Amino acid sequence: MAHGDESEVVTINGYHDVPRNDEQSLVKALAHQPLSVAIEASGRDFQFYKGLCKSQIYKGVCDGHCGTDLDHGVAAVDTEQQRELTT
Repeated sequence: MAHGDESEVVTINGYHDVPRNDEQSLVKALAHQPLSVAIEASGRDFQFYKGLCKSQIYKGVCDGHCGTDLDHGVAAVDTEQQRELTT
C-alpha cells in the first residue's frame, strides 16, 4: 500500500464472545477465523511452556495453571484446519 493510500485493507463488522472455560466453543470459533485472546502470561507454567501438553486433542495448548490477572493480548489461530467439529 502506497503512503497516503486510504483504501480499506480489512473491515471488522462485528464480534462474538466465546463462553468462558468452553474449549469446544473456542475450537469451533478458531475453525472460522483467528481470535483475539487475553491471557495471564506472568505465570511460570506459561513462561516456561515448551509445546508439550497432556491433552491429545489440543496439541500445543498450554494446560498448566491459568490465572485471571490478564496482562497480555495474543492472537489465536488454527494452523491445522483438520478438526472434525459438529456444527
